[in-house]
Amino acid sequence: MTEVREVFVNLISNAVDAMPNGGKIEINSYNEDKYVVIKVKDTGIGMSKEVLARIFEPFLQLKTKGAMV
Repeated sequence: MTEVREVFVNLISNAVDAMPNGGKIEINSYNEDKYVVIKVKDTGIGMSKEVLARIFEPFLQLKTKGAMV
């Protein structure tokens, strides 16, 4: 369960960082077949095509301030 908590802390932290002037974070969950689907959406600045191309690289770190949680 600790790993799941870390995922949510990082998702929310990244969303907050992407909205320096405020915004909205939306978290929805629902059952689909035998799975739980969780969607996280924010009104932040988004990611460039270059970053999106690398998004699944292990340990990808783009922040220049703070520390990974």
